[in-house]
Amino acid sequence: MAILSQFLFASTSALTNREYIDANCQRVKNKTFCVDHTLTTYPPTVSATGLLPLAEAVINLAIAHAEKTAGFAAETAKNEAALKTQFNECHDAYILVPPMLLMTTTRTYVVVLNDV
Repeated sequence: MAILSQFLFASTSALTNREYIDANCQRVKNKTFCVDHTLTTYPPTVSATGLLPLAEAVINLAIAHAEKTAGFAAETAKNEAALKTQFNECHDAYILVPPMLLMTTTRTYVVVLNDV
């Protein structure tokens, strides 16, 4: 969400796509991973032509990671009886991320359209 919020408030006209990604990755702990292994290797972020497409790409990336993490937590809960409760709680939390991010996408359109 920290990266996402920066996409919503920065101006795309002042930065090229790579500069924009670099600027946003400065706000996270592992800057190298953010730039080299996440945003610049994910085709929709690299090819985004503006603020809204870039924000959508980041939201879709976050959704994919949340779904993958939820699946991992559910599978681990089945295999680790001693940690079942904790992994079920993780699953339940991560499964809520995609719908919340999709609601954010809808709100982004409203904010962007109202600012035009």
